[in-house]
Amino acid sequence: MKIWQIIIVIILVVFLFFGVILTQAKKLKKKGITANLKQLFPAKYGDTGDHIEDIQRWANANLSPPMAQLDPDGIWGDKTEIAIQFITGKNTVSYNEYLTQIS
Repeated sequence: MKIWQIIIVIILVVFLFFGVILTQAKKLKKKGITANLKQLFPAKYGDTGDHIEDIQRWANANLSPPMAQLDPDGIWGDKTEIAIQFITGKNTVSYNEYLTQIS
């Protein structure tokens, strides 16, 4: 492989990488999440924000009677705490759980 072909491949890979990064950033900005998402975790009682609203919607989709549905208001209060403990057996949601199961 000639040097100019290697350079072209490297340039294409760099453009592809930054294209993926920019696409993800636009998705988060569209959802109103502008802070570094990873810094918001683990999500826990008392936290607020769009990520908590996402967690509440996910909890509603995974709750079964007799558990009442949550009002997705973006505030992790008593009802959210009980719902998350009921579903996961824990009282926090990690960054990894948020990325793989919720968002």
